[in-house]
Amino acid sequence: RAGGIVASAAAAPSASDAALLADSSRSLAIARMRIFAERDGVSIAPSPGKGHGVFAARHIPAEVSVGDYAGDILSQRDVKVRYEAAPRAHALWCEADEAWLRRRGALGIGCSGDYIFRVGDDTFVDSEEYATANWTRFLNHGADANLRVKSLLKGMDGRPRVWFQALRDIEPGEELLWDYGESYWRASDVVL
Repeated sequence: RAGGIVASAAAAPSASDAALLADSSRSLAIARMRIFAERDGVSIAPSPGKGHGVFAARHIPAEVSVGDYAGDILSQRDVKVRYEAAPRAHALWCEADEAWLRRRGALGIGCSGDYIFRVGDDTFVDSEEYATANWTRFLNHGADANLRVKSLLKGMDGRPRVWFQALRDIEPGEELLWDYGESYWRASDVVL
């Protein structure tokens, strides 16, 4: 007790409290994404065989931009160290990577690398973390895609920009799909 202030150390949260916090954080982030999706004329809903997907809630004319991909901006080094090797295994692993891994673990976020979009040789957008992502992280692959993806190393704000544009008219209820490209798939993947 110093100057009328009582100092106390808070107990570390239990594993079940941490899991509840992670679930709450994820639920709030998804609720935020749903609100912005509705504002943009789309909805997030279950997609057979794919988890969640994005569906048109209104008519979307051809050539219209439907949304920007959002997430953490990573370098080639970040991708290589954090996703291409087992955590902590890469020689370049550092304190910042350790903090990133701890934060992900506390939030219940995986480290799959499945939401990384390559913008340039040394620039990537990672949409795996719900807090920095938006509804476009739920856009699925489709061989009969109705969206195309476009990207710029530097948008109007000086940051990388990735966005999706309608290839054709899209009707309400249609799932919005884009072709992930051959380099996305692993040999063991079953492409729907």
